[in-house]
Amino acid sequence: MHLSKKYSYALILAGLSGFSVAQATSGGGGKILVPGSGGADRLSLESADPGGASRIARMAGGCALPTIWSNIDLGVPADGNVDAISFPFPIPGSGTGNLIPYRGPALGGTLAWNQVCNAGYTVDRSSMGPMGTVVNTEYLGNGAASDTFLVKPFNGPSAPTPNRVIQNSDGGDCLTPKGTGAFETDIDSMTGYFGKVAAYPVFYSVDASTIMSLPLGDAGGPLVPVSPADILVAESPGVAYIAVTEAALGLIGGDDIDALSVCMDLEHAVYSLTAPSPSAQLTYPVIGQLGGAGLYSHYFGFPIVVPWATPQQMGLQAPVGVFGTFAFVPGDELNGVRVGDPRKPVCLQ
Repeated sequence: MHLSKKYSYALILAGLSGFSVAQATSGGGGKILVPGSGGADRLSLESADPGGASRIARMAGGCALPTIWSNIDLGVPADGNVDAISFPFPIPGSGTGNLIPYRGPALGGTLAWNQVCNAGYTVDRSSMGPMGTVVNTEYLGNGAASDTFLVKPFNGPSAPTPNRVIQNSDGGDCLTPKGTGAFETDIDSMTGYFGKVAAYPVFYSVDASTIMSLPLGDAGGPLVPVSPADILVAESPGVAYIAVTEAALGLIGGDDIDALSVCMDLEHAVYSLTAPSPSAQLTYPVIGQLGGAGLYSHYFGFPIVVPWATPQQMGLQAPVGVFGTFAFVPGDELNGVRVGDPRKPVCLQ
């Protein structure tokens, strides 16, 4: 499906179950300000609104978590979990947004040290990060799963050391930190939506535990079961359908999209997969395995899986060995991602 044919200049997002995150500033010991939207997983205290429904929220300042999109808004069952979200146009009507390079650094893309292409991301509770990195420091401290991180993924695909990552926000200021007796907040998705109310259309993905069906291709299409490797879209509150199928993405049964960032031209997107996904276990020459810590690129209309950034380029640990064997050492796992310039936000090439 060529998305830009239908949604030229349209606002686009993607959803999940939880609360909000994107880029952050911190004033001394004060509370963080995180303009953006995102979701926390079901074990996080912040994943439910007062009515008990799963939601996507915005951290508007201080520690408020106002709901932006509920599961109902996205056409997802109340007990479902949306685990990928993307909003290419953070400021509605501005005409600017995430402009993602077609060829990522994993394949020798044109990203250089002085370019303003950043990948903001979150990781799951099991992600330790390479030793000596801020991800590892946070994992050993009050937790990395409730934080956001930022990296410029510019080095070569076979770089022996991971790229430098900076901490973008510390969830321990406002969310449930590690070691409190409750489950540490796990930011399960993130995007750079700066609006205060819901906007449409919205692109998103649900996890494998979410059982639901949606129309295929448009709101009037045939009703079919949703795969965790499908990209879904909500055109308006409660009106959603399957925008790009698992097969159209070049993915297979068992794959599960875990993070998503759609380019503002609607021609392509980058995404991550859960570590157990069969497509995440492929090994590429020079690059190796991406696992759940690397990014893949999709060009709408072409059903192929293309590496975009390696785990090392994301400043994370890559898996080692064959998945499911005794010798397998799991790597880190991305939960949410947004590629772009945090200031514009446009990713210059």
